[in-house]
Amino acid sequence: MRRSFIVLATILLVQLLDVAGLAQQDRLQGRWEGTTKSIQGERPVTVIFKKEADAYTGTITGSQGTIPFKDLKVGGDQVTANAEADSPPAGRLSFNYKFVLQGETLKGEVPSRSAAKPTTSPLN
Repeated sequence: MRRSFIVLATILLVQLLDVAGLAQQDRLQGRWEGTTKSIQGERPVTVIFKKEADAYTGTITGSQGTIPFKDLKVGGDQVTANAEADSPPAGRLSFNYKFVLQGETLKGEVPSRSAAKPTTSPLN
């Protein structure tokens, strides 16, 4: 009887540890690599999200170099972030990113204000 109790207690402890581990996993946090399409063609892009306390920080690396996100907000699977970059011909540019976390995939888009008609570049 005592042996059965020890085995049962061990099984319950292992299950509790598994549940605690799943609860601590953050699907968004980490490094995401993909491409974006622009008028210059397809370009590589890397997005990094870090969770610090109750908030997220992050960066995006592409043709403009590494740029930190500002005003990063997470709501369920939806993520929004702003970033600013200097461009010699255009001056200071502001980008408003929208991301959606779909399973193990992060999809995103960024509206472009450089064209006469605003366009959206997908991030895959």
